[in-house]
Amino acid sequence: MMTFSNRNLLGARCLGGLLATLFLMPLAGCGVVFHVADRVDADGDGFFALAPGEQIRTVDEDGNVTILISREELRLLNLDCDDEDDDIWPGAAELCDGLDNDCDANLADFEVDNDGDGFTECGFNPPADFTGDDPKDCNDVGDLGVFQNPGREEYCGHPLLNGMERFGYDPERPRRGIDDNCDGLLYDEDLGGREVDNDQDGHYDCEAHEMTPEATVPDEGDRLGIDCVDFDDGVHPSVDEADWRCTEYPVSGGIGDYDSACHEPDDPDYRSDTVTWYLDLDGDLDGDPGETREECQGVRPDGEGFIAPAPFGSAADGTLASGIEDCDDSSPGRNSLDLDSDGFSSCASPQPDFFNGVSFDNDSTVYPGAPESCDAKDNDLNGITDDGFDQDGDGSFTDPGNGSSGGDGCLAVEGGGYGVVDCDDSDPSKNENDVDNDGTTSCDTPADCDDGNPSISATDADGDGSTTCDTIPDCDDSNAALNNDDADNDGWTTCAGDCLDDPTNSLSAQVNPAQAAQCDGYFDTNCDTVFDPLEVDDDGDGTTECQGDCNDNDATLTGTDGDNDGFTSCTGDCDDGEPAAYPGAPAVCDSVTDNDCNGAVDPNEADLDGDGFTGCTTDVDCNDNDPTLNQADADSDGVTSCDGDCDDSDPAASPLIDADGDGWSTCPAGSAPADCNDDPTAGGAAENYTDADGDGDTTCGTDCNDLDPWANGLDTDGDNTTTCDSTPDCDDTDPAMSPSNNEPAAGTPDGIDNDCDGIVDGGQLDAGDIAIVEMLISGTGGGYGDGAAEFVELFSTRSDVDVDLRGMVVTVDNVVPDPGSPGSFTVDTITYTIPADPDPASALTVPATTGSIANATRVVLWRSGAVNGSDPAYPAATGLGYVWQGPLLSDLGGTIEISHGGVLLDSVDWYPSGCVSGCGGSNPVYDLDQDAGSALDRSPWRPGYSMGLASLSGASASTNDSPDNWCEEQSVANTNLHGSPTAPPTTALRVCP
Repeated sequence: MMTFSNRNLLGARCLGGLLATLFLMPLAGCGVVFHVADRVDADGDGFFALAPGEQIRTVDEDGNVTILISREELRLLNLDCDDEDDDIWPGAAELCDGLDNDCDANLADFEVDNDGDGFTECGFNPPADFTGDDPKDCNDVGDLGVFQNPGREEYCGHPLLNGMERFGYDPERPRRGIDDNCDGLLYDEDLGGREVDNDQDGHYDCEAHEMTPEATVPDEGDRLGIDCVDFDDGVHPSVDEADWRCTEYPVSGGIGDYDSACHEPDDPDYRSDTVTWYLDLDGDLDGDPGETREECQGVRPDGEGFIAPAPFGSAADGTLASGIEDCDDSSPGRNSLDLDSDGFSSCASPQPDFFNGVSFDNDSTVYPGAPESCDAKDNDLNGITDDGFDQDGDGSFTDPGNGSSGGDGCLAVEGGGYGVVDCDDSDPSKNENDVDNDGTTSCDTPADCDDGNPSISATDADGDGSTTCDTIPDCDDSNAALNNDDADNDGWTTCAGDCLDDPTNSLSAQVNPAQAAQCDGYFDTNCDTVFDPLEVDDDGDGTTECQGDCNDNDATLTGTDGDNDGFTSCTGDCDDGEPAAYPGAPAVCDSVTDNDCNGAVDPNEADLDGDGFTGCTTDVDCNDNDPTLNQADADSDGVTSCDGDCDDSDPAASPLIDADGDGWSTCPAGSAPADCNDDPTAGGAAENYTDADGDGDTTCGTDCNDLDPWANGLDTDGDNTTTCDSTPDCDDTDPAMSPSNNEPAAGTPDGIDNDCDGIVDGGQLDAGDIAIVEMLISGTGGGYGDGAAEFVELFSTRSDVDVDLRGMVVTVDNVVPDPGSPGSFTVDTITYTIPADPDPASALTVPATTGSIANATRVVLWRSGAVNGSDPAYPAATGLGYVWQGPLLSDLGGTIEISHGGVLLDSVDWYPSGCVSGCGGSNPVYDLDQDAGSALDRSPWRPGYSMGLASLSGASASTNDSPDNWCEEQSVANTNLHGSPTAPPTTALRVCP
């Protein structure tokens, strides 16, 4: 069935006679009844016409539309907004026909001319004067929409939008034109044309038209010239005359370059003045003739290092007017400039004013073939300085003369000359030059070994026989005690730090910086100027560390082993006169109380608890911290307190005595007490403190069955009965439930088993208090067959109290084939009782906290596998019903009965499935009277689909007696199963025959 809440389907009005044709039941707020037979579907689209006089929407005089019935409500009510056209119904696909096909009161966006240019996206209703083949608008929105439709002419260019300038670079300007006429091509694209503006300067490869929103069709004069260079936004036909300049962009198909206004070389306005610039990488102001660049006049090439002749270059900006022929532009010392005007440049040929990587173009006295002078220069660049004057080149001369007396005349050279006599002009290391001013030269005897260092000399200043010019120089020529003699042959000299280099001293060879501080009788063996600490007796005990003293600050610690036990006072011996006392010595029973020298009495020698026993007595004390534990057997029972005797004064109390063999002795064990009855002849084995069932009561107390936690004598609820009584208390936590109680008077149920007879509210339920309202007869698909998917849904018709199911009896009579008579059928009866165990957690698995159906609600009897396991059929059903182990429901039919306390509450018959067609889809057809008899012989179910009572309003045990009061449920319970267990049926998703 379909029901409505107080939702306002049609504004504030009812559908009047329309709904009267649709439904069998009254609608809330509308006191009319409608019938299915009155519905009309004139166009056969499956949706029905409105009743006469009814409207879907209204339009007022201002054109405002008021929706009376939405598309969703029409779909829900199965109504049509136009029953004359089968292309129009709620949810239909919108077509390009100008009609509201889907009943939402709106045309599809593709049927509307959004930009007002007369054309729509789908081509609906084009202008009358349109003569083309395809009227579809390729752009019906935005700023460009008005410029694009099938009725326009194709132009070159792009509309000026968003404040774009007519020409000049604009980053917002599109790089391509638009498809004006919606033919899928740009201007002349089919002929190889290019409607592009790559440099975004407003000019295209084609002759562009200027278009504005105010003039969507350009005038003939609104043309922009063709862009000759489309990758430079500074080169195009609209460049201002003041900015015309030459470029290096070659004319397409011709000779020469365009200028910046796209003039060609044969154009009288063409700008062509250029200047040749030369590369000067080394910055020597001499250009490289092999690396040049042509630029328009007034334009310097990009990058550094270019120079040009006058007038375009000048000395001020680093250029030259002539002589551009650098022979090596990577070296500033090589160029063709002849800076010293000696007739040679550093690039001159065949011999340059350049030698061994050095340029001499700044000295007019040095050039190839120049006369040699005594001036310390290689004037003629032959590789020899002052050749003929200083043979060894050390700056000294054998004959300083003045030229007139036959000498070489160097001293007479103005501004030059050396003036020093050379003792050997064939050896540059020997001359009279005292370079370091130390008073000796390399010509002296003895000769200065390093005339560049005044601290090195051949003079023995301290008279120790060593000089700083020796092979091993004197380390201090001012101190005769420091020299390089190794007098004691220990490999160390006084210059190297030897503090004792006296061969007459027997210790001398063992004293040097390489030695460690050691016990050798010398105070400073390693020459560190500090007394060796091992040689000093600091504590005055007569021994030093070299003599074995472990602490030379404590006179009580020495290295002497007085008792020869292998330990001294330095190694921890606490009594160096007792050989049995030393660190780690075993604790033995002797006269020494501290054998191991740990400062405490050995544990085996001590009597800590004062009971007369120690670890060294004949009877060893087992616990010297407890005087009650020792080896004295005071009661002579063969067990001491060390062995566990709980009372060493009573021979009957012993851990060895368990006369009845129940594991409990006459002595307590830890926190466990002694056996309360150890008499094997008086049932002692059955009485102890074990509490095997963990119920808090034992057989030494009142527990009548220590293997059953439910049975004990505790009387927890104080009702004077226990679970150990001959008539046991069924719930010892609730005094209202006791064998001594009575059930309440008829008509006053309280939902509990007051008298503990196993039936809740016995005598309180009547026929019809429970109604069967839904059944899944057979599962199917996805592995959810009968055993996993079947369920039975019960409905409590009681509105005053909850109904407890515990103790209810379910009887199923299944129709099954008769194995003794082929072709015949028999009835298989199975009875199942919902457990009446007083513990709901064990009696009713789901839910675990209650055994009742709340008044006027549903509950489901599920299969265990339907709600439990790794792949349950109804995974959301946990807690919404009861797991039961009832019988399967036969596909051939049967009867199910629900009883309580001997009262039949409800029974239902079912028959084989009555589906005759469409049984595998969502529109099945049922025939419940297939034998054409007076009684119905089929039921509205099919495998995987439950059948439910058509209405729960006033449901009772009588409304479910006839098959025609049931419907097939189509709500999806899971992928393969359908029904609405524990919930009201979805009236729009059911088939009612």
